[in-house]
Amino acid sequence: QLTQTLGMVALRMRDKNLPAAGSPAAETVARVGQAECLAGQKKFDEARPLYSAVTRDYPEYPNIHYAHGRFLLEARDTAAGIDELKREITNNPNHVFARLQIAAAKYKTDSAAGLPYAEEAVKLDPRLPLGHYLLGLLLLDTDDYRRAIPELEIAQRAFPREAKVYLALGAAYSRAEQWPEAARARAAFARLSQESEKGSGPPNSGKESSGAVPGRIGVKMDAEPPR
Repeated sequence: QLTQTLGMVALRMRDKNLPAAGSPAAETVARVGQAECLAGQKKFDEARPLYSAVTRDYPEYPNIHYAHGRFLLEARDTAAGIDELKREITNNPNHVFARLQIAAAKYKTDSAAGLPYAEEAVKLDPRLPLGHYLLGLLLLDTDDYRRAIPELEIAQRAFPREAKVYLALGAAYSRAEQWPEAARARAAFARLSQESEKGSGPPNSGKESSGAVPGRIGVKMDAEPPR
């Protein structure tokens, strides 16, 4: 049951009912779940051939390339992970989270190349604050700080207790020579960081991975946007 649940989560299946036994969907879910169980134990070398096989057998199954791509990013095979995410976009041209995963994977290493994916994601779903946050980071990293500011401000309004949003905003305001705003953002960052260290505030992000949003802000990359 756990294996099936992991498979359904990885494939972003909204229907909580298990697929009919013996169906291609049930087989896909089970095989992805097995790979996810191994990935959860950091047994990436064992999980890799399982993911490759199920992706080969069911290349058009919804979110199969997305799940495979996320796995590869977690396994630090960034180039292969991005290739799988691009295949998911080919299957589903409106896939927001595949684009955000690509943009996040390219942050800091090739932010200019990641920028179009974040821009497309925001256009596809402007209600998703995480998309604006990532777009703001990429714009800031490519020195387009004036465009970064409104994107980061959207993220700040959605996540007012997340220190790293204020850190990015402070940097953007400083480059734009908006000194009072920069000072307020940095003060908020310092306060929230101190509260987090004392355990009185919400936890900040853990270690970053190639498959996670940089400076991840307490919500999962592929969480549904608020309605």
